[in-house]
Amino acid sequence: MLKKLILIGVLICCFCLKASADNGIVISNNYFSFIMPNDTKGIYTVEKIGNGIYINEKVSKKAGLIGFAFGLKIYQNPGDYVGFDGYKKIGELTDKKGVIYDMVLVRPTDVVLSEGEAVQKNFDKLYAVGDNVEIKGINGSKYVKDKGMKGEDLYGEVLKKYKKAFTEKWTAKQYKDAGMGDVFPALNQSKIGYAYYDVNSDGIDELIIGEINNGKKKGSFYDIYTMVNRNPKIVLKGSDVKQYFVCNDNFLCVDETLKGKKQNNLSVYGLNKNSTKTYQQAIFNYDLDKRDMSKKEFNERKSVYSSNYKKFSFIPFSELK
Repeated sequence: MLKKLILIGVLICCFCLKASADNGIVISNNYFSFIMPNDTKGIYTVEKIGNGIYINEKVSKKAGLIGFAFGLKIYQNPGDYVGFDGYKKIGELTDKKGVIYDMVLVRPTDVVLSEGEAVQKNFDKLYAVGDNVEIKGINGSKYVKDKGMKGEDLYGEVLKKYKKAFTEKWTAKQYKDAGMGDVFPALNQSKIGYAYYDVNSDGIDELIIGEINNGKKKGSFYDIYTMVNRNPKIVLKGSDVKQYFVCNDNFLCVDETLKGKKQNNLSVYGLNKNSTKTYQQAIFNYDLDKRDMSKKEFNERKSVYSSNYKKFSFIPFSELK
């Protein structure tokens, strides 16, 4: 009987060791946990600061250098982190009280390591863990990867408002009163659609309202929305003299024709994160009356951006349920 008990104990022990080898080492705080793979054992240190957990390359950290590889931290207010380099939302965590937090992956902006090939390899291994880290909510919290980031999950109520406006044939005043672009009554509304695109590279989609298959203007749009503190807000509104484009992947171009087509302005803006505010990146002006720049020169300067207008495959509002 004793031998059987010993055998059972050995089997249980072996099973535990195997589970440990398969899953790695669990790192946690009061809200979430994640697993550090077994092949990283002994090469990192863990720091827990506030609601964040930070992984550092061990040799460099002990030497007083910047061995920081990655961190995970939750923020209730998105405005508390969006201004920091290396901070990017990867999902949302809801605690047992129903409070929503952004789960943020923190990356180093500057790394100083101890010398040696082994240290570099260890750091690279730790850095890679951050790319595929599996996070779980604990103590009653629930974590969902990519939540609060995909357009399909963010702008449903906004899209319903546009469909309602199109169906009821709103006037320009009704659009304006609702905080939307008032250009739509002048358009063939059956050809208006929507698309999602992350303009400001924060990992969170913007909503773009544009015209389907609009020939030479393909890629232009009328209204664009972004997320501010987890709520959709309009950034730019459609106009009959302005065309909006996404240019060079992550900028907003405003192409404006004025004074009977005698003046053409192209303004290039960046979109701030967690904000409807933009900042001017560049501006190009052509005025036929002033002739301070030839049309050819204007077009050459403008083409740095206008040759890279992003084309969107707008989804018709008729397909919206």
